[in-house]
Amino acid sequence: MSHPTAISIPVQLDGSNYREWAFCVDTMLGGYGLVSHLTGTKPVALANGSNASTITSWVNDDGRVKTAIVTKC
Repeated sequence: MSHPTAISIPVQLDGSNYREWAFCVDTMLGGYGLVSHLTGTKPVALANGSNASTITSWVNDDGRVKTAIVTKC
């Protein structure tokens, strides 16, 4: 996945709007093809290193997902 731009969640979690916030997070991440970072599992590195670029890409995308969530909490 290559989306170099920052992910922006339009709703800030304030304690009383969890459902609206969660819907926005799910929708935004879905639009970037990254919702699996909330619902899926991290890919496992193969012993021969053949999927190293997939692992690197996943780690970078996961960092973007976490940043988007933390900056809007």
